[in-house]
Amino acid sequence: MMKGFNVNIALCESYDNTTMSVTKFFNEVRAIDNKAKICVFSMLNYVGCEEVDLGLDYFVKCIKPEDERYQDTKIPLFSIEAKKKEENQTEEYNVFESIFAQPKEISFPTKGIYEIQVYEIGESVRLIEKAVERYKKYQESKINPISAYRFMVV
Repeated sequence: MMKGFNVNIALCESYDNTTMSVTKFFNEVRAIDNKAKICVFSMLNYVGCEEVDLGLDYFVKCIKPEDERYQDTKIPLFSIEAKKKEENQTEEYNVFESIFAQPKEISFPTKGIYEIQVYEIGESVRLIEKAVERYKKYQESKINPISAYRFMVV
């Protein structure tokens, strides 16, 4: 991962792009018929000497399910690319910041503890087209997420 790059994530009820306002952060999701709407809030920040050019994969992983059959179930959420040229550069460093939220409707296989995981799409997985296949590579290579957020599905 690029030195000086931070990814902060949380679940929120909604996000207004115009006013850059977040409504209600939470860590408990109520699923109805195993489905729930979530909004993944992300805040990216980088201060350093390099230009920003990286991809991020977002997944939901079942950490502690009520039904053990679903242990380690992975749900791909979305992937993004973060790119920034030298617009905000001073003589000492380059600055990149981005705030966004991605609403999603998800089918959760069971109630329990889940985790949103964010992985940097590095050179070893960049050419792998499917997110699920990239996740397998992250696990095989013992690559840890660069950011994670735990929540309950009830």
